[in-house]
Amino acid sequence: MKKYKDWILFFIIIIPLIFVLRWAIGTYKVDGDSMLPNFHNHEVVLAEHITNVFHPPSYNQVVIVDEGNMNIIKRVVGLPGDTLQIKNGQLYRNEKAVNEPYIREKMADIEPYNTPYDLLHHAYTVPKGHVFVMGDNRNISEDSRYFGPFRYDQIKGEVIAEMFPKPTWWMYFVYLGIIVIFVWGFLPSRKKEKSA
Repeated sequence: MKKYKDWILFFIIIIPLIFVLRWAIGTYKVDGDSMLPNFHNHEVVLAEHITNVFHPPSYNQVVIVDEGNMNIIKRVVGLPGDTLQIKNGQLYRNEKAVNEPYIREKMADIEPYNTPYDLLHHAYTVPKGHVFVMGDNRNISEDSRYFGPFRYDQIKGEVIAEMFPKPTWWMYFVYLGIIVIFVWGFLPSRKKEKSA
C-alpha cells in the first residue's frame, strides 16, 4: 500500500512542476544563419519566459519573438524612444555608435531591404511598447529592418543557454543532475534492519 502512496505523491508533485517549468522555460530551434557566429542553424536553445513578464527588455538581450508565422531568434538593439540609423556599416543609437563585438562582420553599405525600417536610408525611432531587434549576422538577417519593431507581448522569452549540439558549459551540470536523479530513483533502497 505504501508503494502506491509514494507513486501518488510523486505524481501530485511532478505534474504541477512540469506545467510550471513548461510555462517558465521552453526550447526553440535556430532556423538559418542569421545569428552567426553566436547561434548556429539547427541548434536548440533554452529560453526562459519569466524575465520579460516582470521587467522590460534590455539592450543586447537575445530573445525569441513571434513574427506571426514563426518564432525567430534575434538581439535587442533598440528600446522605446531610441532613434536608430546605420552609417558606413555601423549601427548608431541616439546618434552614438553602438559597440557590437558580437556581430559577425561589418554591415554592408547596400541594405538588403527597402522598408520604412531599413535604417540605411533614414533614421527610425522605436515606438512606445516596442523593441527593435536584429540578427548578429547582419548582412543576411531578416529582422526589424524587414518586419518592423516588435511589441513587448511578441517577446516569447530570453535565450539563456545553448542545449544542442554545443551546450553552454553550465548545461552539462544540468544534464549530469538529471542523470543522477534518474539513476538514484532506480537504485534499490537500503532499509536498516532492526537489530534483534
